[in-house]
Amino acid sequence: MRKLFLYIATCIVFQNSCNVFDSGGETIRGRYNIIWIDQNFNRKLCYADNNWETGGHIKIEPFVSEIKYNYRYIIVKRVFYEFEMDKPNYDSIAYYIVDMKKETSLNNEDVSGPFTKSELEIEKQKIKFDGMIYTKKYD
Repeated sequence: MRKLFLYIATCIVFQNSCNVFDSGGETIRGRYNIIWIDQNFNRKLCYADNNWETGGHIKIEPFVSEIKYNYRYIIVKRVFYEFEMDKPNYDSIAYYIVDMKKETSLNNEDVSGPFTKSELEIEKQKIKFDGMIYTKKYD
């Protein structure tokens, strides 16, 4: 009876392990991609080692909640996550600009920020962030 119980418990753990340790990713442009591991609040911007792969060097730490991008720049909205409270802190938000023309894998010379919302608007005017803009929002 004890062996049956252990067998059933083990099966349940392995069956549910995909739900507990899940991950995903999507290419934004070139080698820049968004990935997450285990929970959506782990969403981060990375630079892949090879084209068309996800993961790689972390450019912007979690929690990436929104990105806007065009042919050259990615603008990232990062909401800080309070692990003790197990929730995002929407009062603590930072913005970053990634210049894909400066594409670097191991350092962050292509990343500017963090900026406040008002600082971001000034920076967007400086870099003339215009043209076709794509937006992705994450929960």
